[in-house]
Amino acid sequence: DLVSDLPSNSAAAFGAGLADGWVDALFRQLANEFLFSDTTEDKTIKAFEKATGLDVPSDLEALGGDGVSVVAGPNLSFDDLSTDPEGQQIAARLSGDPDKIEAALDKLRAHLGADGAKLLSQRVGDDVVVSANADYLKDLAKSGSLGDSDLFRAVVPDADGATTVSFVNFDADDWLAKQSSGSDRADVEPLKALGMSVTKEDGQQH
Repeated sequence: DLVSDLPSNSAAAFGAGLADGWVDALFRQLANEFLFSDTTEDKTIKAFEKATGLDVPSDLEALGGDGVSVVAGPNLSFDDLSTDPEGQQIAARLSGDPDKIEAALDKLRAHLGADGAKLLSQRVGDDVVVSANADYLKDLAKSGSLGDSDLFRAVVPDADGATTVSFVNFDADDWLAKQSSGSDRADVEPLKALGMSVTKEDGQQH
């Protein structure tokens, strides 16, 4: 559901449902990454709060809601992503309580100062779409049909019951080939699509 009505010409899409307690699990894993340091879960949380202005877990739980999807359009340029974020077709769609989501976004904007104005958002039903690209936000406000496309169905098995879905369409305006050159371009031109789904059954993920 998180990716099915995204634009059919999306170059990449990722969607994941979030279980209760995901914030605690996230910071527990982050703290465990620094096995040989004195970093604790509490220190990791405080560092995150200082860097973002968000409260843990309330604001993160609001932003994660019931699930998150990230989508990129066919005109995405990796070379310009850091220098021209406002011109890039990339966005996140947050599914949950839109009032709580927007309140958390406002706190993040305030913490970012002048750069916070670049973090645009728009409600789409019960979801909130976030991007630095105003035109792409308008496109995502319209209902798309990615989940019905033959290419999506061919490479993303069991999408209807999946907890996580990943999809890359290399043929969307040939975006990858256009950003490659020489032997790299020859290597990527045959690629059509890549997909993955994660399903859960009897306590195990497949």
